[in-house]
Amino acid sequence: MLKIYHNFKIHAPAEKVFGAISTINGLKNWWTTETSGNPEPGGEIRFGFGKDLYNLMKVTAGERNKSVGWEIVKSTFPECKLWLGSKISFVLSEGEDKNTVVKFQHFNWSDTYEFCGVCNYQWAMAMESLKLLCETGKGNPKQFKP
Repeated sequence: MLKIYHNFKIHAPAEKVFGAISTINGLKNWWTTETSGNPEPGGEIRFGFGKDLYNLMKVTAGERNKSVGWEIVKSTFPECKLWLGSKISFVLSEGEDKNTVVKFQHFNWSDTYEFCGVCNYQWAMAMESLKLLCETGKGNPKQFKP
């Protein structure tokens, strides 16, 4: 099964990074401004990308300043059919220098196909936007709209 992963350092404390990946306001500022829902474990978050295009994710895990997990339960993107049932995780570890290492994974895809390369690239752009938000206070969420 396919697994996309990105490991990188953010020059910000884990508390700041966790806020960016575990709150609706944080998510709006680095991924898509059309984000709504309940970011608590057991809740669902809707990530919108324009008219009638969205991914719905169930929050499966959340440990303060350490990790966040989602499972994709619905997608209106025709290309993202194989995302259904896949999982996304963020694992954070803060060093003595107060910088945070982020281990991001999108895994448990039902199959591999050409669109996986597009997704890998888009996730890399999203991780750069997350890094920018945490380090400078301004992410770049609009670039992810189709």
